Amino acid sequence: GYGPAAVGSLAIPAPNSFRPRFKHADGSLDWQTELDDAFDLVDSQSTGSLAAFVAEPILSSGGILELPQGYLAALQQKCRERGMLLILDEAQTGIGRTGHMFAFQRDGVTPDILTLSKTIGAGLPLSAVMTTAEIEEEAHAKGFLFYTTHVS
Repeated sequence: GYGPAAVGSLAIPAPNSFRPRFKHADGSLDWQTELDDAFDLVDSQSTGSLAAFVAEPILSSGGILELPQGYLAALQQKCRERGMLLILDEAQTGIGRTGHMFAFQRDGVTPDILTLSKTIGAGLPLSAVMTTAEIEEEAHAKGFLFYTTHVS
């Protein structure tokens, strides 16, 4: 298993249509209300200086739960409203495994940072971090390169 969450990190419930916390009158998942409620909880527990939100477009370890259509776009909007980065982990879903090159493309969003692994290494331990030019320039200006190397 994993250790406890780091101080200052928060988690929100995954939208699960099999066990919804919020339902429409017809019993279907009301993920918009669930997402609003989750961010109300985040906002009430933060000082307003939130750094980023990390998510998987399809929750792999959570039971292969596909996020509802429009969820990532709504999540990105919530991040933008708070000045947070949206980081998507496509270790298991990237490089064409969902019909698109990346699972996030279904909702028409582009993450600020994208992580890839597993699917790009053809069995070799390989991973990648992709980001926007703006974030790359900021990281380079502050001297953040790859950990413990002098590669630029």
